[in-house]
Amino acid sequence: MTHDILTRSAVDLVSQMARGDVSAVELMRATLLRINQVNPVVNAIVSLRDADQLMAEALKADETPIDQRGPLHGLPLAVKDLAGLKACRPQWVRKRFLMPLRRQMS
Repeated sequence: MTHDILTRSAVDLVSQMARGDVSAVELMRATLLRINQVNPVVNAIVSLRDADQLMAEALKADETPIDQRGPLHGLPLAVKDLAGLKACRPQWVRKRFLMPLRRQMS
């Protein structure tokens, strides 16, 4: 069953977090639960970060003063694995460049 919080728009969630009606921790918990429910079937999240680390970041987001929050503050976001990020190597790099390199080296 999908948690009601996940059916709300980003605009609504940000407003509700600013008012204190919803917390980033609550939203992250619901998001991680949903990922765990559906990802084994759809495989949309190929490199999920550590849940404890994500929950700690959500708690920090909740503790940030309202006047220091950006427009998407506290919203869980998934970045397509084709984008280069410090925290996660894109899948295309591994498949396209590392695999041929390993074959050449063996």
